[in-house]
Amino acid sequence: DVEVYNCHWSNAANADIAFVMLGSVSLDGDAEAHRQLGIRARLQKPIRQLELFETLATVLGGRKASSAAPSGAAEECSPADPGATGSRVLLVEDNLVNREVALAMLRHFGCEVEVAQNGLEAVQALERARYDVVLMDCQMPVMDGFEATARIRRREADEGSGRRVPIVAVTANAVEGDRERCLAADMDDYLSKPFRKDALEDVLRRWVDAQARGNRTDQSAGDANAETTAQGAPAHPPALDQPTIDNLRSLESPDHPTLVADLMCTFVDSSSELLDDLRAAVEGGNAEGINRGAHALKSSSANVGALPLSTLCRELETMGREGDLAGAKDLFERLILERQRVIAALQSEGLIQSQAATVSGDASSRS
Repeated sequence: DVEVYNCHWSNAANADIAFVMLGSVSLDGDAEAHRQLGIRARLQKPIRQLELFETLATVLGGRKASSAAPSGAAEECSPADPGATGSRVLLVEDNLVNREVALAMLRHFGCEVEVAQNGLEAVQALERARYDVVLMDCQMPVMDGFEATARIRRREADEGSGRRVPIVAVTANAVEGDRERCLAADMDDYLSKPFRKDALEDVLRRWVDAQARGNRTDQSAGDANAETTAQGAPAHPPALDQPTIDNLRSLESPDHPTLVADLMCTFVDSSSELLDDLRAAVEGGNAEGINRGAHALKSSSANVGALPLSTLCRELETMGREGDLAGAKDLFERLILERQRVIAALQSEGLIQSQAATVSGDASSRS
């Protein structure tokens, strides 16, 4: 507890120790006290493996973790782009793979990033701290991006300060009218998943600049980065899109030389869990479960370059959203086979270990 910590902190021999506060209840109310004590980061039990890894990487790297991160993890990034260095970004994303890709890009641009895993956490984070820009996923559990944006705008209006945080919608739908819906919901800009780092850089330059804040723009960064479709594609396109892989590799650094391999391992594990959920939904005729699971897998697949797999997920997502499940089982089997093709491609690229990938692939292909 804090009393024990004070005793240790008073000992000069412990001055260089990185302290991380753990708690079984929310630690938000003690943020200022912990900051004054020099505690570098805080984690709420139960602790997720990814949160622990990110937090330890931050504090052991000599970087101060922000105490306002709703999910317990914060990143202060190495400078890369003068227009974004030091800017505070709230990343609101529930998908693990998408979150890791976005974090890597933001780290590359020198941003200080805090993570919220749903809209409610985003609203709470903005009540505690200020950010230069918010990257807001639209479809999330607990509270989606549209409702979260509405609450944030109401609070800003009630405060009467005239301050408006730029909110950039991030969506994997890429359907006609989606951008207009986001802007009509009082968001300021739009990014379509999967986005490349140059599109994210454009957004950061446009909204982090103080002179640009509060000015609406009709330009959509997402328009030029809409999801890849199968139109005009060869009959059997490669399982992995090489430009996407190259884009991810460009984000690797001496501090994180295995970024792509780590992302791919995360994708293999998370996609196996999503397939289990999808299988149950397909077998049970659960349209909403199919829509939700296919949407999540579609987005993460596109972010790691598995574009044909993402296309199949989009088709299955449409079936679930429209409630027309005829052919859903056959499409799901095609999806399983395509994921196995992705795993084989990852193995040939040396991005995942053959043994681990085979086990995961076998588990997800059982009927």
